[in-house]
Amino acid sequence: MSSFDTMTLIPGTRNLIDFVRQSPGGSSRFHFCSSIASVLGGSAEPQGEIKETTSNDPATASPIGYSQSKWVVEKICDIASQLRDMVGRVRVLRIGQLCGDTVTGYWNEKEGWPLLIRTAQTTGTLPDLSEVSIPRRLTLAQMLT
Repeated sequence: MSSFDTMTLIPGTRNLIDFVRQSPGGSSRFHFCSSIASVLGGSAEPQGEIKETTSNDPATASPIGYSQSKWVVEKICDIASQLRDMVGRVRVLRIGQLCGDTVTGYWNEKEGWPLLIRTAQTTGTLPDLSEVSIPRRLTLAQMLT
């Protein structure tokens, strides 16, 4: 994790969670945008599923600073979410990928979704979506319209 600035990552996360915790009336929430990279280093379920729970094993993060930093912050969020006054106020969102530029629409063509769309254009086919969960199917359908 030496490639990431841990001098600001850990204290910055803690400061934001403390800020939320001190909000009047307990109405503020903390949503951390993580990544499945935080658990890709570990073994997935036999069907290739990744659990939507926080891992207790740092080895589950893939072996790069980005993934390891996501794992650390997920763990901080997990601990914070168990505090009596923070239950339901801290969430980890493992976002697969966000879209391109909001002004130009440009999206790095070497990223996963653009490659999938480019492949579909080239081959004239799409992956079999019959086994894809409904939220993913809706997202893909929205992208193609």
